[in-house]
Amino acid sequence: MEKKDRKPLGERKELKNVLEEFNAGVLLHHAQKSLFWVLLFFILSIAASLFYLRHTQQTFSSSSTLMRKVTNQPQILGVADLLSEDKSEIDIEIQLLKSKFLIAEALDSLPLRIEYFTKGKLSNTAYYKNEPFVASFSNYQKNLEEIAMEVKSLNKKDYTLTLVYEGKERNYLGVFDKQLVTPYFNLLMSKRNSLKTNQTYIVKLRDYSMLVDEIAQRVNITPLNFNSNTLQITLIDNNAEKAYDIVKELAEFFIEFDRIKKGESINNTIDFLNSQMENFGSQYDESQDSMKKFRSESGFTDPTSQINARLAQIQEFEKAKLQTDLNLNSLNWLVNYLNSGNDLSNLSAVILSDQSSGFQLGIQRIIQLQTERNLKLLNVTPDHPNILLINAEIISLKSNLLSQIRLALEKQQIEVANLDQKIRENYDELFGLPDLESAYEEIKKDNDLKKQFYLSLVEQKNLYLISKAGIVSDYIVLEPPKLAKKPIAPNIMMVRIIGVVVGLLLGLFLILARYLLHSKVSSLQELQGSCNANILGIIPSHENVMDRSAVVVVENPKSSISESFRAIRANLEFLDAKKGSKIITTTSTIPGEGKTFIGINLAAIFSLLDKKVIILDFDLRKPRLAKIFDLDSQKGVSTILIGRSTIEECIFSTGINNLDFMPSGPVPPNPSELINKEETKEMIEKLKETYDYIFIDTPPVGLVTDALELMKIANYPIYVLRADYSDRAFLENVNKLIFDNEISNLSIVLNDFGRGASSVAGNYKYGYGYGYGYGYGYGYGYYSDTNDSKSGFLSGLFKRLLNLFKK
Repeated sequence: MEKKDRKPLGERKELKNVLEEFNAGVLLHHAQKSLFWVLLFFILSIAASLFYLRHTQQTFSSSSTLMRKVTNQPQILGVADLLSEDKSEIDIEIQLLKSKFLIAEALDSLPLRIEYFTKGKLSNTAYYKNEPFVASFSNYQKNLEEIAMEVKSLNKKDYTLTLVYEGKERNYLGVFDKQLVTPYFNLLMSKRNSLKTNQTYIVKLRDYSMLVDEIAQRVNITPLNFNSNTLQITLIDNNAEKAYDIVKELAEFFIEFDRIKKGESINNTIDFLNSQMENFGSQYDESQDSMKKFRSESGFTDPTSQINARLAQIQEFEKAKLQTDLNLNSLNWLVNYLNSGNDLSNLSAVILSDQSSGFQLGIQRIIQLQTERNLKLLNVTPDHPNILLINAEIISLKSNLLSQIRLALEKQQIEVANLDQKIRENYDELFGLPDLESAYEEIKKDNDLKKQFYLSLVEQKNLYLISKAGIVSDYIVLEPPKLAKKPIAPNIMMVRIIGVVVGLLLGLFLILARYLLHSKVSSLQELQGSCNANILGIIPSHENVMDRSAVVVVENPKSSISESFRAIRANLEFLDAKKGSKIITTTSTIPGEGKTFIGINLAAIFSLLDKKVIILDFDLRKPRLAKIFDLDSQKGVSTILIGRSTIEECIFSTGINNLDFMPSGPVPPNPSELINKEETKEMIEKLKETYDYIFIDTPPVGLVTDALELMKIANYPIYVLRADYSDRAFLENVNKLIFDNEISNLSIVLNDFGRGASSVAGNYKYGYGYGYGYGYGYGYGYYSDTNDSKSGFLSGLFKRLLNLFKK
């Protein structure tokens, strides 16, 4: 048998993937197929967002703005120095506000030491100032702090208390408004009207130091503007009122603390003035008593002018000596104050003598170091190296200062001795003057000096008292805190939007993933773009699945599937119009693609033209024709090829006019060798003498190579692909047959079109609509051509939804 003429092969097409050959129909199919999951993802995502909003505690923010103002204080005896503005950076105030010391003092009045919760299944609800009862602990052990205690209200009168303490669960029965006494604590529970019966609550006695640490970590102090010295105190908490109270107390306490610290210096100065007034007041009283006593005893009334002149000079020396005595007293007091170890921050304005003014720089340096040490002690311990260095420097400065003061004391003592000498000399000159007059003037002058100095001390004290009354803090509340009405987190609208968007994105990701993973043939466009074979046509699928392949074109000749086979028959005649008997082979890549169905129905269509047609079952491994036509024959192709049967003995009628078939016979152990024997060609040549068309059902070429020689001698080798079943990689097998095996006249029939993705992909691209809602059964089962469209819209919709969930 001679081989048929081959047409030019042309350029070999490459297999394209879904990205290179975008098919909107396939994408739409997977969108329809994934509709249930898209809706499920959408519902679950929204449910997750609502669950998050339901069980996530809301957080509220409260803030207050403080501004440092510049005040003009009275310029009185160093008062301006005491109340002058601190030029240190604002970071010091930030550290002070965040210090645990200030936070602990500021929040001591708030009800924070005991926390209350309502116990929930997933989360607990906290109370603040609206708790259903008030717990008061007394005589409790320290280890009891930070232990969660469960309180269950049995009724309006009784409750149970459960806690785990020292590794053991302990249960107590208590009565509201009566003290519960236990070995570890005493507890008084005062109920309120909001108490619910059979409700479980949680009470926790907080470790105040730990609580302060937690709040200090959440307090945020931010400088808004360094030029205007503004600070913002911000706190975020799960309770709006709690955040408001904490910020409010911090701001108010910081302002009061600043005011008190400023008044301490003036208070110390006033205390010093009181001590001086008490000392000089007693001396002034004694002087007045002495003068009164002298005048009453001596009767002295008026001194002479000479005595007045001499005494005027003596007065100057006495005044100088008094000032020197004052200096000695001030220096001695300063030495005692330095040796006492007291804080020197109050000495900036209490030194009244001129001799003491020289030590102001040293005192100011010691005050500066003590202030720096006090600020650092807010965050470090006294044993810190920086604190020790500052202490050493303070000790050194005090030692130097004491040495200087002692030198000054020696100079003042020498000055006193000189003044005494001069006074004695002047009195010697008055030796001849009346003793009474001299004594009187001495007493009078001493009284006047003491009176003048005492009155000056009173005046200074009054001025300091006036300044003290006007002391205010350097900070004012520029913006008071506000009770938050809306939470800052979670953002309800944002969480809901995220829930919707995530649900949609998950659905889109599923559709895209299914589209990218789609590897099945779905449209003619894919065949044309990746395959060099001729496309004979498509065969639609039908409803009512059958157990095996059947001849459906005879049962309903006017059906769409019959029309499809007629179209393929016409296309085959166009491919080869030569006269004579024709050989048609049908094969596929794997079982289940419908090669046998295509072969027997195409043979039946040709038999309707009054042509003699025979079907040969050359699928010697898994024969089908005998089962299709209900024949249990032990004769067939295999027995003819081994010479055990004749051709005439193995030809059987299908029951269709002009259509015969030859079964495969018993399954041989060597099917490939039998098919490639010379007897195969001889048998076909002999059949060509009787039949116009010889259809050969061959094995799948993707599994075995039995069909290659038969396809090469065929006039119409047909390769069957099944829509949404055959893999796109099978198209490369078709090209391999054309180019590598030189079967250039190979043609393709796309079977079961309208099933799965092809129902959308084909209609979208080419408009192939059959109006049946096509389906296809697994394996070799086909649907009959019964039109069930009359079953109604609801029935059709139900079937579509059922198929959707099955997929």
